[in-house]
Amino acid sequence: MIRACLPYLIGAALLPSFAFAMADVADLALPSGQTVQMHEVLTQEDVVRFRLIAPEITRDAGGLKYADVELDFQQLCEGYALHWLDEKALRPEQIVISLADRVVPFGAADASATQFFEAFSRDGARCVWEQF
Repeated sequence: MIRACLPYLIGAALLPSFAFAMADVADLALPSGQTVQMHEVLTQEDVVRFRLIAPEITRDAGGLKYADVELDFQQLCEGYALHWLDEKALRPEQIVISLADRVVPFGAADASATQFFEAFSRDGARCVWEQF
């Protein structure tokens, strides 16, 4: 049995990163009251990035600013990311939660997009904010 699985395990270990399509996280009550949608989860070595679409955030007048959504990051990490990681049996050193007002390809610059990021480490069932 182990011998049959070995090629798959080796292949997975050689992949530098891979993405998972995720379900909507709209049912999670966020402190800001906004509704977000999961765009993708990216894993790279010891970092897992949860990339969410939050159309209500903006730098312009009338939308949610960083101060309005700051507490959402903790809720998204503890209420969603940790459960997802447990289901996948992953224990990354760092968890990054990002909110963007639209889909932006990972690593791409888009001056018209609003994006907020926070990084966390895990301490049991808690996410600990890590200053960039």
